[in-house]
This record gives sequence, structure tokens and C-alpha cells, in this order.
Amino acid sequence: MDLNKSNLQLRKGDPIAQMNNAENKNHIANQSNANQFLGYKLNTRIRALRTSKGWSQAELGERLAETMGLKARIPISTIASWEHKNPAVAKIPTHDKIEALSNLFDVSVDYLKGLSEDPNQSAIEFISTQTHIQKIDILPQELAQHMGEPVWIASDTYNGWMLLTDYYELIDSKGNTYAVTEVRQQNAVFSIFPPCHVFFKQVYNRYVIPENQIRNYRERMWVCINSPDKTLQELNGWYTRTADGLGVKGKTLLSFDSYFDLWLAYTTPLSD
Repeated sequence: MDLNKSNLQLRKGDPIAQMNNAENKNHIANQSNANQFLGYKLNTRIRALRTSKGWSQAELGERLAETMGLKARIPISTIASWEHKNPAVAKIPTHDKIEALSNLFDVSVDYLKGLSEDPNQSAIEFISTQTHIQKIDILPQELAQHMGEPVWIASDTYNGWMLLTDYYELIDSKGNTYAVTEVRQQNAVFSIFPPCHVFFKQVYNRYVIPENQIRNYRERMWVCINSPDKTLQELNGWYTRTADGLGVKGKTLLSFDSYFDLWLAYTTPLSD
């Protein structure tokens, strides 16, 4: 497996170049604490929400089955396996059951998973309101639920997006295909959001522009390319909105359709 680690290429005027790397690391380390950590905690959320309702595991199994239109209730042993105190051991419900649980508890799916601290907000909505946040790692047993989605990979030899296919394979930006086990051997960490997203939120104390606002945002934006492709990384910089995306002097360079998958825009009001 030949995965070349790529260093972020930054053009003149990049705010990151204005800061000392050692100071950045110390700042991030000082800002991070347990209260600011978002991580997969479906097991504790199910248990907490169930007990807040005053339901036993048997009653939750009955109510969940009724919500899903199932004839037989969900076994107590199944509920118990979801609520196991160790998240690395806890079983992950299927996607349809997670959806049903979120409806039953009247919370967002991301809150149920622990990726949002607001019961009514998705992970992206919640993160857009936070000053400091750590990356969200994907547990090994939860990875299968992200098939068909881009996943950020951080490893000894590769940092960037890979597409997790329906065949449980990973495709990098150059079209190379790898087995998940093959990538895991590189000490890889799988995340929902890329580190540049975290970097800007922690260091610059500014917000990523939400997906539902990007098309109408009229101020100048700093763009971070989420790709290991060095050619694409040269596009990092300041942009303004065009008719169908972002660009420079009216010329579109980044399409709205690739927002959040390929690039992120920030309201970072720093001078060149």
C-alpha cells in the first residue's frame, strides 16, 4: 500500500502562515478538555434517555418494536448490548433502529450518537455554534454505517478524504481502492470532520459557514480544501460568492455542489 502523506500547500496571504506552529499546538492543547470533547456515545445516550423516561430495558424493547411496526419486541439482551458501558464493546443498532430510537426519544440522530450536545441539532448545526471542538472519531463497529459517504482518514502515511463504498472498501482522491483492514494497518483514525475544520475553530475562534447559508453568504470567505491532492490544496485562500459557487473576480472555481465534501468556507476576518 503506497499512500503518500501530503502537507497542506498554502498560498501567500494564508493566515496559518502568520502563526508559529509551536504556539498553535500549545493553544490547542490548552483549549482542549474533557468538557469540549465530542465522541461516539450512543451507549450512554440510549441508557440516559431510557432511564429519564422511567422505562425498563424490556419496555424500551416493546416501545421500539411498536414504533417500527414489528410484531415481536426487541429482546432485553439486545437493548443491554447497545447500552454496554464500554463503547468499544457496545453493539451498534442498525440505521433503521437508530432512526426509530431518535423518533421515540424525540431527539436528533446525531444527539443520540453523541455527536451533538443539543437534542434538537445535528452535529454540523451544533459544531457551527461552538468555539472550541475536537474531531469526532468513528468507532470501528460504527464505520459500516458510513458506507457511501466520505470519511476523513488520518494515519502515519496518509491524511485526507476517502470514500467508503458499499463494498466496505476505501477509495482515495486518486481513485486507488483499499480494503478497510489495509488502511487500518497504517494506524489510521477515521473521523467525520477533517482536522482543518477543527484547526480553524480552535485557533481562530471563528465559525464554519453552515451549508444552508453558503449560497447566500455575501462577505469574503476563507476556504480550506479538504483533499490530499496538492493541486487542489493550492486553491486554499480568500473567495467571494459567484452565481454558482465561489471564485475570484467573478470566475467560479469551487462549485456549491461540492461544499462540505471537497471544501469548507469560514468567516475568518483576518487581513492579508
